[in-house]
Amino acid sequence: MVGNAGRCRSDDAAVTAGVEDSWGKITGWLAERLPAAVDELLKPATSVDLDAVESTVGAALPVDLRTWYRINNGIGHRGAFGRLLPPGYNPLPCAEIVKTWRQRKSIDSSLGFDVAAHHAQAAAPAGTAATQFLPSFVPFAEDGRGQSMVVDLRDGSARGSVSIWDPENGGLNTPLWPGVAAMLSDVAESLHTGRPALNGTTRHRPLRPGLADDRLAWT
Repeated sequence: MVGNAGRCRSDDAAVTAGVEDSWGKITGWLAERLPAAVDELLKPATSVDLDAVESTVGAALPVDLRTWYRINNGIGHRGAFGRLLPPGYNPLPCAEIVKTWRQRKSIDSSLGFDVAAHHAQAAAPAGTAATQFLPSFVPFAEDGRGQSMVVDLRDGSARGSVSIWDPENGGLNTPLWPGVAAMLSDVAESLHTGRPALNGTTRHRPLRPGLADDRLAWT
């Protein structure tokens, strides 16, 4: 009989292998179809980089997010080749994640917020709506227009889910993917097959990848 620790290690290994496979497919597609984008992919994050993110948000990062950043620490010139992640986001390096998190928290503090509502939303299960930027949100990607893609590290079955933080339109809503591994798998399959990404969510309409003027877009 396999113990809990053994199952956890097996599950983690499967997640790690899935992330590595999906990212390999994504970078392979970029190398073939948009080689300039490969030059913008940053070197793997170090343990120091990842520990700084965990220290900032006060929680351990999910295996899929940590694995991805162990392979690639975001994108350099993020507007140089379009948007890698649907509906239109590019991943940030760890230092920018920390900077963005601090900026979001600073904005909340300067505007003032309902303390009771803040605590209630922080205690709510992961994946539920939030009108305030919570400490357990990891803003790992941005759209260049003030919105962030975040991993929700609140407790619950949806811990690690990927959502959009849109301060102009109510904050955080229904997750787009159950996790980073699912997101990368969705992107990889969409790039290679042309089928729409985000097809399994009610939060956003399905989008197909396309190239125009050497830029990747989702429409």
